[in-house]
Amino acid sequence: MVRWFSLVAVLVLFVSLLPAFSQNAQPAPAGKELSPGISEETFKTLDAMVDKALDGYNNADTKVFYADFAKSMAAIATDQAFQTLYKDNYMTNFGKYKSKKFDPAKSVLSDGMGLLSYTAEFEKNAKMTVSVNIMKEEDKLLFMQIQFNPAP
Repeated sequence: MVRWFSLVAVLVLFVSLLPAFSQNAQPAPAGKELSPGISEETFKTLDAMVDKALDGYNNADTKVFYADFAKSMAAIATDQAFQTLYKDNYMTNFGKYKSKKFDPAKSVLSDGMGLLSYTAEFEKNAKMTVSVNIMKEEDKLLFMQIQFNPAP
């Protein structure tokens, strides 16, 4: 009897904790899913936004670069932040952006938060990564930050 009660108690506990261990990824809209939670349509939209930001980076145009950043990131989406991080650091060390390739294995979108990852080439370093953190704000996916790093 005690064994039966223990088995039932463990089963109830397991079933009650199951949602905590399941993935929270929202299903991608209709169409092929390129990465968890990222449909082809969502990717095309976000990738065009990344291209625009990288064009802004190459031209040191902060208005273009920050155009698709979330409003909640306004404190870090400033001319001074761009000068310090992107121009003085990234542009000096890596040069201008040349090309990128989407890395679906390192990209995800879940519950309005996500990461797009690319392998990339810059003028001064042919093996780079571009990481773009994404958040949903006012029912639109927008950027939180964009990072450039040498690839491992």
